[in-house]
Amino acid sequence: MGLTPKVAWAQNAQWMRLLAGSGAPLFVSAQPEAVGVAQKEALKAAFAQAARPQPVGEPLDWLTALCPTQWRLDGKTTAFDWS
Repeated sequence: MGLTPKVAWAQNAQWMRLLAGSGAPLFVSAQPEAVGVAQKEALKAAFAQAARPQPVGEPLDWLTALCPTQWRLDGKTTAFDWS
C-alpha cells in the first residue's frame, strides 16, 4: 500500500486493514510526512496481523460491486466504505 498525504488516512487505514487481513504479503511504501503517531500504531498492528497465518481474504460482493465492500477476513465478514 502507498501511504501518502494525497490519500485520506481514513481510506488508507481501511485499505491497510483489508491487506493485513487478506492472507497476502503486506508491503508498504510510506512518505515520511504521511506517518504520524496514529499511522505508526496502525502499521505496527497491520504488520503483526499480516505476519500470522490466516485464510485468504474473499470478496463477497464481487459479482455485484465494482469495488467490493463486503469481505470475509479470517472467517468473519468485514465491511469497508470506499466512498
